[in-house]
Amino acid sequence: MKKEEIERLKEDEFVSFIEKLIRRASENKKVVFWGIGGLLAVVLLVVLGLFLKNQAAARDNQILYQAVVIKNSNLLTLDRKIEKLEALNPGRGLSSIVNNYLISMYLQQEDFDRAQKMLEQAPESRHAISNEHRQLLRAEFYRARDEHQQALDILNGQLADPRTRLAKDYLLLEIARIHRDSNRASEARDTLNRLIREYPQSLFRRDAQEMLTLLGPPKEQPAG
Repeated sequence: MKKEEIERLKEDEFVSFIEKLIRRASENKKVVFWGIGGLLAVVLLVVLGLFLKNQAAARDNQILYQAVVIKNSNLLTLDRKIEKLEALNPGRGLSSIVNNYLISMYLQQEDFDRAQKMLEQAPESRHAISNEHRQLLRAEFYRARDEHQQALDILNGQLADPRTRLAKDYLLLEIARIHRDSNRASEARDTLNRLIREYPQSLFRRDAQEMLTLLGPPKEQPAG
């Protein structure tokens, strides 16, 4: 390389910057070593975090699978299903549905004490749909105890919430059932007619029509 080219390179700012980095690295080998060591530690922590997350997700999915098998088994009594579900240790991921299964089964047994305890103490899930399903169970808990207004407050709140992932035609059907059970035939009819009007393709349309038939026509108001 010609002398003029060498001199030009020395004047180049980028080349000069690289030379300074190399020189400082040579003079501060320990600093460079710890810098690389720190970077490797961060990488290892990230990898470990991902590994543990995958392990937790695998465990969560395994618990969910076991719960679904137990719930749908035709060979187990309700008591035995509850016993097996209670032995699982669900987390706050998908396996949190285990707690909802238990609440539902407690309600089937009319064991309101255990249902209430689970509703109050079970941790909130990381999945909104699981939490919303639990609210449905809370409404069912009140309905089973003839506390109809508390149940209606929950269901109407979900119906008005634009963020809800629950089917609103199903919520309307449940609201109508509570009105029917609390001898509010007029409110039940209004709710069922709303379901049919707003959701003409609903899977619950036939249920709504059958309930309307059973409720019968509105009573005529006396003249004067």
